[in-house]
Amino acid sequence: MRKITFLCALAFLSATAVSEPVALSLDEALRGARENNSALKAARITLGVSENEAASAWNAFLPSLSVSGRLSSSHALPNSDATVDASKATTLSVSAGASLTVQGGVGEALRQKALAKAAARVSYEKAEADLAVQVKKAYFGLVTQERSVAVSEKNLALAREQEKRVGENYRSGLSSELDYLTAQYTRASLEQDLLNLRQSRSNARKSFNILLGLSMDTELSLTDSVPEDIPEIKKPESMGEYVERRYDVAAAYYALEIAKSQRLASTINRYGPTLSVSESLSAQANPPKDLEAPKTGTLTVSVSVPLDGYVPGSAASVAAKKAAGAVEKATLGLEDARRAAIKEIETLFDSADQLRETVRLARFNEQIALRKFELSGQGYESGLVTQGSLDEARQNYLSAQLKVLSARNALETGIIDLANALNVEETALYAKEN
Repeated sequence: MRKITFLCALAFLSATAVSEPVALSLDEALRGARENNSALKAARITLGVSENEAASAWNAFLPSLSVSGRLSSSHALPNSDATVDASKATTLSVSAGASLTVQGGVGEALRQKALAKAAARVSYEKAEADLAVQVKKAYFGLVTQERSVAVSEKNLALAREQEKRVGENYRSGLSSELDYLTAQYTRASLEQDLLNLRQSRSNARKSFNILLGLSMDTELSLTDSVPEDIPEIKKPESMGEYVERRYDVAAAYYALEIAKSQRLASTINRYGPTLSVSESLSAQANPPKDLEAPKTGTLTVSVSVPLDGYVPGSAASVAAKKAAGAVEKATLGLEDARRAAIKEIETLFDSADQLRETVRLARFNEQIALRKFELSGQGYESGLVTQGSLDEARQNYLSAQLKVLSARNALETGIIDLANALNVEETALYAKEN
């Protein structure tokens, strides 16, 4: 019921504008994207077509049916002495037939349909997984931008308050004009930075809405946040099973199997016999009203054995070499996919370790920047620190806060990419506590 209600809400939001933002969790965003994303809908259609072709593969044994009729009429030409018996001038003939031709490689043709269906399923699952990665990254990226804007707004509020105080002191003769100008400049710079952040957030919101299949102007309130902890990532002892379960490796595997099946079918058809069976019925009447159902039919069975495959340079011989080459290329493609998968996984593990350390350092720098800002404030109140130094300390603290947010989001993005590369859930990567 919750799923139906949410999807109905998404459909409603796509067509109407609402004044209040709609709360949206990550799970709801993923569910909505799977239902509404146009690219995934197209992939679902492609999968349906492939499944229908596989389910109808039996039609290779379905005979071709045909019915034909012929009506002829004899008549005298103008200015001719010839006469035609009107009762026998018109002749009606009707024929019907069924024919079936089966090559030796028909079994492999059926297997190719099944393999194509499996490959289409892999392609669809990959599209679904890629969409989930996009949604997760966009969701947490937007959450990070929201927090960055909030932090910058608080910093701007402090700068405006400081500008107000310095202005009052300047008018009272307690601060210099340089201090007042510095406070004004700092406030104006922060306002410009905040405008840029808000514009970037607006663009991210629109892109996120499009990803979910919503109107660009739909207002959403994201309820999940980027995790605060820095999880330990465990590396599998063996990469083999994770490599084989990847979608790109699976796609390369099915491409190889299809190429092998096509090569075998080509070989069987090249040398094997072709069976043809047909049945035909016909009836003729003059005049047409005397037409009766046929009482006899003609059954024809023929077997042909091709000889072109034995001739070097023939079309059959060239096709066989082409099929063999396709198998070799598909084999290389599978090997390349496996090597690329291992390289990507290793790279992502290394990147995850670096990102975890980056978050630690960013948080350490944030603590230092906060303490420096606090001491600078105390020093400014005591007249030991200039306005410029105070503004610099505040700006460094803001920069440190934003770097923490960016680093933690980058780590989350790295974990999402790594989990996708291994085709597992993100939580499966976390080392269990002893």
